[in-house]
Amino acid sequence: MEHRWGSRKEVSLPVEMRRPGMEPLRARIEDLSLSGAKLRLPAPLPTLARWDVRIGEHVVPAWVVRRTANGVGLEWCEFAPAVIATILRAPTGMRRRPIAGPATMSTERTA
Repeated sequence: MEHRWGSRKEVSLPVEMRRPGMEPLRARIEDLSLSGAKLRLPAPLPTLARWDVRIGEHVVPAWVVRRTANGVGLEWCEFAPAVIATILRAPTGMRRRPIAGPATMSTERTA
């Protein structure tokens, strides 16, 4: 049974995971909700670790709440961060584009 605060949306967003004293890790968000995300990354992260998820120029603090075979499950430290809500409101095709900053958050479609 699912116990999530929000419904998950399939996405493919490149992100960078940052933590003080460690090298940044590249990852990819595979699904996203207002309460958290599932990330694919090359190395497992310890559960209950606090990380900053960099999505373009935006930084969203999160906790690692579970490990998967090829990544981790995150819970945002703050429910419904603004950048996450913006991504989730975008048309489906837009959620697969990289988020570089405010200019890329338009709802204008590209060919």
